[in-house]
Amino acid sequence: MTGLVKVMDKIQGIFSKLWFEILDLDQVNNWWQVGIIFTALLLAYFISRQWTQRLAVLSTGEDIHAIKKITLRTIQRLVFPISALLMVLLGKGILHGLALPAQFLDVVITLLISLASIRLIIYILRKGFTPSPLLKAWENIVSTTVWVVVALYLLDWLPLITK
Repeated sequence: MTGLVKVMDKIQGIFSKLWFEILDLDQVNNWWQVGIIFTALLLAYFISRQWTQRLAVLSTGEDIHAIKKITLRTIQRLVFPISALLMVLLGKGILHGLALPAQFLDVVITLLISLASIRLIIYILRKGFTPSPLLKAWENIVSTTVWVVVALYLLDWLPLITK
């Protein structure tokens, strides 16, 4: 139990460093970046819900070809990160037009690209193996775990947690 407490303390220290030192939230200009990220993720969530439902209807049919079904299911996995990415890019363009800083948006853009890539790769790998309910169930767990490790690495926080 003590090891878990130490890890949680490290994670808490990392996140407090993120919010107050890296983002420098004392600066009003940096709040625009936080607002853009929050808005992009929220809108991407709603877009993803709508498109996922529509794509699920399109991909369930007896006369649908296997390639079309795989394509639609692949798109389902990419709707959230791609729509969030497009909105963050739009927000970054607006901030650049207003001559405001956008350095944290660059990090978020990298994280969203890695999320989309990992989701795509894990789905393709799952399709390459013999279908089973267990494999399908582990897809989200594996992709989330891989993305968290990649995100920690990209943010240069992985060494802090592994120490």
